[in-house]
Amino acid sequence: MKQATIKMTPKLLYIFLFFAAWGPVSVLKAENPADSAVTGVSSGSAAATVSPDSDNADSVDNQAVSGKSDDDPEDEALEPFKPNWTGDLSYTFSTQPSPLGQGQVTQEIALTGQYNFTEAGDNISLATGGGQQYLEGLPTSYGTFTAGGGLVFGFFQPALLLTFQQGAQALNSIDADLTMTLQFWKPLSLGFLVEANPQSHQAALSTILGGSSDKIDEIDNIDLTGGAVITFNPWDFLELSLTGEQDDSTLYEWQSILHANQHLMNQTTQIPSATLASTWTLFTDFSLMLSLQEGVEYIPAGISYNAISKKTLNLAKATTDSFSGYSFELSYNL
Repeated sequence: MKQATIKMTPKLLYIFLFFAAWGPVSVLKAENPADSAVTGVSSGSAAATVSPDSDNADSVDNQAVSGKSDDDPEDEALEPFKPNWTGDLSYTFSTQPSPLGQGQVTQEIALTGQYNFTEAGDNISLATGGGQQYLEGLPTSYGTFTAGGGLVFGFFQPALLLTFQQGAQALNSIDADLTMTLQFWKPLSLGFLVEANPQSHQAALSTILGGSSDKIDEIDNIDLTGGAVITFNPWDFLELSLTGEQDDSTLYEWQSILHANQHLMNQTTQIPSATLASTWTLFTDFSLMLSLQEGVEYIPAGISYNAISKKTLNLAKATTDSFSGYSFELSYNL
């Protein structure tokens, strides 16, 4: 058997040396296409290519590793809490008919801003507003300013509000309202209420003593209120509350507007009541609160001040009257 042999001519030798020299270079270029993209020239082609931005490439690599995009909502949920302002604009209407004459009708518009310090709920709040009510049987305009705040110590959540009110008929009022809430369960809480409200206003002497005198005197009284409220949130859009409280309204003096003649009193009207309220969240930014109040007034004989009808009474004998109150409040979350 003859063994085949290849005769190496000079031409074949040149071809062999050419491929021996350029073959490894071509292989290296094929294994590293990024180099070709950078130089803009690939093996066997003169066409230019655009290299990807290095930052974008890193972002793509990171997304590929983590499995999340830059717009993933889970990333926003992991962001740390930042202190922020919230606010709302509200309109309140309430009415409390009285068998002793003109009942109470109140309308008020208020703007409230709240600064939240912590995710748990520590906050301060400021509110200003104005409205109209009946005072001594006459429609009376007034303005209010409220400052307060609340803290969260686990399940114990105290809050304090101070409200300053001024209006027609020389109305001056300061209201301090302390609420101590116990959050036993996320949907259920129990709060204890303590409130003090000293107030003064002017009225005709005929309002106090009867007759036809047009002399103006000042009436000074203080309301002390204590009670409890149970709040239940079965769903995010609904809150239910039941409040029971005892209001003691004491007329402690009436005097001349120059404080020259003072008539000391100690007449207290006791007003136990219960209020059932529901708050509905509508269309995310709107909420509607509806409430019904039922109570009893124990009015002493003589001169006294009725905190429900906001009217000075002069009765020949002690009287007991039942009353009902209705109110609604519409709020818009700013």
